[in-house]
Amino acid sequence: RAYFVKVNDATHLPLFEAEAAGLAELAATATVRVPAPLGHGVAAGHAYLVLEYLPLGSRNAGAMERLGQQLAALHRQPQACFGWHRDNFIGATPQPNSPGADWTAFWREQRLGFQLELAARHGYGGAWLRRGEALCARLEDLFAGYRPFPSLLHGDLWGGNAGCTRDGEP
Repeated sequence: RAYFVKVNDATHLPLFEAEAAGLAELAATATVRVPAPLGHGVAAGHAYLVLEYLPLGSRNAGAMERLGQQLAALHRQPQACFGWHRDNFIGATPQPNSPGADWTAFWREQRLGFQLELAARHGYGGAWLRRGEALCARLEDLFAGYRPFPSLLHGDLWGGNAGCTRDGEP
């Protein structure tokens, strides 16, 4: 049997734990195909994540259209709140997910505000940071009347993280 194994320094085990939890939750919706997480841990000073191996083929317009439809179905999966039951990561960058009932407050504090704090901690400031803070202060005005419902999202979706199996399915 074939597996796909991701390996990193042992300190990165929390990334793999969060990824495995996210993949399991996405799979449970039965909306979009993701590789099943089979195990994770640390061995010989390295963290690892073992995933189901999916033999990939070429992308085609029909499969990408089906993927779009599947993602739309995923985004219609209602959740109790904005956020998630655990923090996770964007690459190696921590992403807080403290649950909240207010989308604008969640976005301000857990997404944009957190990224601005990281930027400031790493020496990025000045006009760029002031503009970000001004944006945070105006979110209620910018999103007046916008009331999204909490839904499950695939947080690390980009072109290199989506594909088609050999049978042409996303």
